Amino acid sequence: MKVAVDVDEAGKIVSVNVVEHNETPGFGADLISAGFDALVGQDVATAQIDVKSGVTMTSNGINDALKAAAAAAPAAEAAPAEEAAAETAAAAVASEVAKVYEVTVMGMNAKHPLTLNISVDENGTIVAAVCTDSSEDKGAAALTEEALAALVGQNIAEAKYDTVAGATVTSNAVNTALDTIAAYVRAEAAPAEEAAAPVAEVAKVYEVTVMGMNAKHPLTLNISVDENGTIVAAVCTDSSEDKGAAALTEEALAALVGQNINDAKYDTVAGATVTSNAVNQALDTIAAYVR
Repeated sequence: MKVAVDVDEAGKIVSVNVVEHNETPGFGADLISAGFDALVGQDVATAQIDVKSGVTMTSNGINDALKAAAAAAPAAEAAPAEEAAAETAAAAVASEVAKVYEVTVMGMNAKHPLTLNISVDENGTIVAAVCTDSSEDKGAAALTEEALAALVGQNIAEAKYDTVAGATVTSNAVNTALDTIAAYVRAEAAPAEEAAAPVAEVAKVYEVTVMGMNAKHPLTLNISVDENGTIVAAVCTDSSEDKGAAALTEEALAALVGQNINDAKYDTVAGATVTSNAVNQALDTIAAYVR
């Protein structure tokens, strides 16, 4: 969504308006329609709205916009008059075109996925990265604000999060989120007729490991599900399957795209029955998370 935050010379908020959004009626759309008059007069450096139950993503989106406005203000005030005008204009443009991608992936805690918000500007540069929800224990070191700051300035097309000592699995989860967002950005940049499907800015990536034919080496699937429960991407990221490999190709798994996760079914691929069943097991596991 696109949020306009007007701030006066003293850093006080004059108005907050959502000028473009696709939030769901009855949820995020209702929060937006209620308006944000309570923010008027507050200092932009500390202004935040309370996260409301049932509209967490929308609430976080508004707060992300407020943080972006606060980050832009000090640089403009500190610069000489001529430079301040240019920097303010640049910040205004950046805040209008930047997108916050919220992606949920599996880390160390198999019972509780973690959620990352990655902000990407019009040039594909990461401008902010924050973990908004996590129950990671050993992997928590990879999710601190300081650790994730290493992503800022990288281009999303080739962004890489270096493994944090003692938090390898969680670090890998961050890279999974980056790969997913990079795929969204590529799809958004493609001509409309080439786009396979509308791209959601808010999606969850479920990484599930299941047993296939190779009893000594499980296979890992990443299934991306949008806010409506629709599967938007499916890929096998790790496998040593032999006979079952035909069920794990990008082309074969593309059959899942467009299905709703609650009743998704992967048809058995000839000669790869066990591996196909493993894919269905992964779908059932993710459906349980979604419910």
